Amino acid sequence: MMGFGYGNWGPGYCYGYGSAFASGLGGGYWWTSLIGLSMQLLSWLLIIAVGIILFRWLGRRIPTIGYKNSNALNIVNERYARGEINTDEYLSLKKDLSQIN
Repeated sequence: MMGFGYGNWGPGYCYGYGSAFASGLGGGYWWTSLIGLSMQLLSWLLIIAVGIILFRWLGRRIPTIGYKNSNALNIVNERYARGEINTDEYLSLKKDLSQIN
């Protein structure tokens, strides 16, 4: 049975690479902490990016208050510009649509 102090497996040694404190974090495997940190950062960035994309996509799909009324007013303006309705009808429709807002 191996006890402490046998070869490089004693207390303070890390799998034959010498003292963990003398050779850096983890006995020579300090770079693995950088990989782990970068993977965590990439994971959080991915979660945040997906959240932003979903927020923007849902924002386009949900109509805002007054959306239909402003669209109707645009239609009335276009019809008046094309000459499909006269000035009296235009002013009447515009007045009716502005009261809805």
